[in-house]
Amino acid sequence: MPRIDGQPIKKQPPAFTALILLTAVFAIGVSIGVMLSIIYPESVEEAFLFISDGFLTETLGRSFIDTAVNSFTSAFTVLLLLFLLGFGAVFAPIMPLVLIYRGMGFGITLALMYISSGVRGVLMSLFTVIPFAVLSGLIHIIACRESMRMSASIFKVSSKEGFLPVDYRLYINKFIIMCALILIAALIQSALSYVYILLPISK
Repeated sequence: MPRIDGQPIKKQPPAFTALILLTAVFAIGVSIGVMLSIIYPESVEEAFLFISDGFLTETLGRSFIDTAVNSFTSAFTVLLLLFLLGFGAVFAPIMPLVLIYRGMGFGITLALMYISSGVRGVLMSLFTVIPFAVLSGLIHIIACRESMRMSASIFKVSSKEGFLPVDYRLYINKFIIMCALILIAALIQSALSYVYILLPISK
């Protein structure tokens, strides 16, 4: 292990490094979404409405269950896509694009809320967008890492570079847990939306 002044340099675990890199990829997507919304607000709102739909779909006018179901469905669709991509030995390069896509939805939503409502839009986003976007974003980042791991394992086995069996059961169990976490995040999102309605700033 390399040393500086007699002290060993601790290397970050590969899994942790992957999380940092994938978080940066998600942040790039957010930045792209914000920039596009600022430069082309009307065009972006029309073209990417379906992207941001999962973050803010008239949550203040829907029931608790409708808001939770809509939030869960949008995040679960991304989770399911990452899960399925993990079974492909050559799909690893595509997976970060899913995070960019999701990050763009977050960025577009935040930017359009600010453009349309100013400070009130920012305050609204603190209750109706940001908590769920952060929680679901973290889950998607972890899911992307696990999916890339599975894809790499399948590639090694198919190319006879790996001899350990691929643990499909563990992979499936991890995604079941992440699915449950997405559901919890969706319920939190719905609850916060109703808390916002009760606040004076929502009037």
